[in-house]
Amino acid sequence: AQFNGAWSVYPFFPSGTVIVSDIERGLFILDVTALDAERLIISPVGEVPTTLDPAGGAAMSVSINEFNTQLDASSVALSITDANGTRTVAGSDQGGGVFSFTFPSVACGGATFFVSADAINGQTFTLPADGSSYSASVVSSLVGVFADDFQTNQGWTVASTASDGQWQRGVPVNAGRGDPPADADGSGMCYVTDNSAANGGNSDVDNGSTTLTSPVLDLTGDVRVSYAYWLNDVAGGNLDNDAMVVELSLNGGGSWTEMARYESASASWRSGGFDITSGTANGRVRFIVSDNDPQSVVEAGLDAFTVDQIVCENPCPVDLAEPFGVLDLADIQAFVAAFASGGSAADLAEPFGVLDLNDLSAFVQGFLAGCP
Repeated sequence: AQFNGAWSVYPFFPSGTVIVSDIERGLFILDVTALDAERLIISPVGEVPTTLDPAGGAAMSVSINEFNTQLDASSVALSITDANGTRTVAGSDQGGGVFSFTFPSVACGGATFFVSADAINGQTFTLPADGSSYSASVVSSLVGVFADDFQTNQGWTVASTASDGQWQRGVPVNAGRGDPPADADGSGMCYVTDNSAANGGNSDVDNGSTTLTSPVLDLTGDVRVSYAYWLNDVAGGNLDNDAMVVELSLNGGGSWTEMARYESASASWRSGGFDITSGTANGRVRFIVSDNDPQSVVEAGLDAFTVDQIVCENPCPVDLAEPFGVLDLADIQAFVAAFASGGSAADLAEPFGVLDLNDLSAFVQGFLAGCP
């Protein structure tokens, strides 16, 4: 049989050079230069909001870089979806490819959002780039339920399979081997893994895991769990197969759900936490730190643990339709539609869960009073 073409291709040189062995014409040495596709890359400037005020006002900025195309600056927009639907906010051009947004009022119950921008070739690009959305809690205020700076023993328990490095409560000894030099909140004490300066500060977790479990916590309703955590390796960077895993139980420890996983090392206290919706009075939280093969120097800490009730008060519950911030016929129509369909947007008065004359009266009174 006749055959024409390459016997083999070798594309594995670090330089990117490709070697091709052709059956008829010999050896080819190729320099492959990939051309950037036409695209826009949207990146957040600073932190992406994870909490929004129902009255609005949160800020967010993005930078947009052009590759082999141009941005249609008029297309840059923030899209927000909440219980009242989806609306868009046009980006404000700050120059240099940076655009800013101010969030409008949002309904209680949480919101999702994303940023989009069009290139002049008609393609649309988003942040997040995979087409998903960011999520944010909608919070008016936080009311303290439980707080522990670990100055006293409030009922935390420790269980371990590790041969060394078990959780201990105390003032950090600052052994200088990846452990925290002090606690996070300045109160003095915290939980650390094996708070010892013995054996040259060899106090890291070894050969297994150590688990720190909270006492029973009242997590009824919507709550936010917050804490400061330390996770470090004397070598820095990633922790191979090791991690700090945070788990939640709503049945007193009968079953557990992973809420956070930390796998990067840093010689600093960092903030962590998560929100819970429809929690129970029989909640518990646990922190699991592991050192699996291959062994590394894993040092962990926990401090400033708090539980707060999430309070959300809609600043203008009768403002149900665009243009938001203005009460008009569109809001009346939206209320009537929600009332007729049994929608939660029309449930404005007690008894909640039932649409009746009280909800109609509340809407009329709110509409006549106007939005703050």
